[in-house]
Amino acid sequence: MLKYIFKRLMAGVLTIIVLITVAFFMMHAMPGSPFTQSEQRDIPPEVLERMIASYGLDRPVFEQYLSYWNSLLHGDLGLSYKQANTSVNDIIETHFPVSARVGAVAVIVSLLIGIPLGLLAAVYRGRAIDMASMAFATIGISIPVFVISVLLMYLFANVLQWLPSYGLTSWRHYILPVACLSFNPIAYIARQTRSSMLDALEARGLRPTVPQRGDVLPFDSGASLTFLGPDDDVSDSDLNNRSLVTLFQAGGRSVLLMGDAEAAAERSLLNHYPLLSCEILKVGHHGANTSSSGEFLCAVRPSTAVISCGVNNDYGHPSPQTLENLSLAGVGDVRITAESGTVVLPLDPLPSSKENAA
Repeated sequence: MLKYIFKRLMAGVLTIIVLITVAFFMMHAMPGSPFTQSEQRDIPPEVLERMIASYGLDRPVFEQYLSYWNSLLHGDLGLSYKQANTSVNDIIETHFPVSARVGAVAVIVSLLIGIPLGLLAAVYRGRAIDMASMAFATIGISIPVFVISVLLMYLFANVLQWLPSYGLTSWRHYILPVACLSFNPIAYIARQTRSSMLDALEARGLRPTVPQRGDVLPFDSGASLTFLGPDDDVSDSDLNNRSLVTLFQAGGRSVLLMGDAEAAAERSLLNHYPLLSCEILKVGHHGANTSSSGEFLCAVRPSTAVISCGVNNDYGHPSPQTLENLSLAGVGDVRITAESGTVVLPLDPLPSSKENAA
């Protein structure tokens, strides 16, 4: 790993040296001088000659090249051609903090969006989300950032007037510059993440699959996890009812994990599995009143229910209606994480019939 990092660093240093060298000699090969034609007309020839000499532009090109590298290695970027008596270091020092803030936010946004997008594309390979992600990545890599910038400014700052086009005095001012800077990196990161994820899976002989209703995942201990939901006909936009619903079984014990499923998903479960029951129920949607209907609770008949919710959460979970439904269904043991913290329920195997007879 260290050898790989060293090789990449050396390649980066060599690339920078080549780029600086090419740029330096190309700039000197261009006709004219750093001073515009209008400036040259307004300045007497003898003054212009002194200016050129003061910047060292009258020396041989190779001597200028060596002098440039000497200054660069000492951290001196020289004087500005456009701002008299001002060093390039001072200009960078003045403007760098603003650029750094915007750039740092853009990097964070790029990572937070690009990595999950690439992972989703790999997991759902060949499906709609994969094709949409890769279409976005192709567009993002293909379109230059200055084109994206103009389009976003025209649409959101000029036509819709939702966002300011200049200044950095509030969070709204960051949206357009961050969106422009992160558009291309998001596309690149998503593409690379998807490729890396697929390579890693294929190297281990694995392939991501999306479980379907009725699929069973067995464990060596004899336990199993059965996927009971969601329904294929549930809309992708109905995120709660698209939650995975699973039944964990081990040693004669059963735990029904409802995710964020609501009443519609509960009715679907009972239609597909009319004999569904469990010993322990992880209550759906944090105990919201849109889940855990009386009909569903009476059907599955849990003896213990666990509600996962935060202390003093803004949603008022668990709902008093849900607690009442649990009580009416005869659930005697209700554990709420907001009150008792992490809930641990040991699943010791039930005694066999032979042990009971003994």
